[in-house]
Amino acid sequence: PITGQTVYIYTFSGSIAKLTGTKAVAPSASSVDVSGLSTRSVYAFTVSATNIVGTSSQSGLSNKVTPLN
Repeated sequence: PITGQTVYIYTFSGSIAKLTGTKAVAPSASSVDVSGLSTRSVYAFTVSATNIVGTSSQSGLSNKVTPLN
């Protein structure tokens, strides 16, 4: 069974993505709130899962999103 998940937070400068943070997530979570995002900055996310064997590779990069407020 999954024992943990990590969300990786990327920001963009033009087309360049830079890892700017991570957030630990409960194993049973199907969604997560990420606070502290800056308005009009561009973000994307990946996720990895952890179990007794180890941690998976990160998922593919999500679609880009921009907080409006």
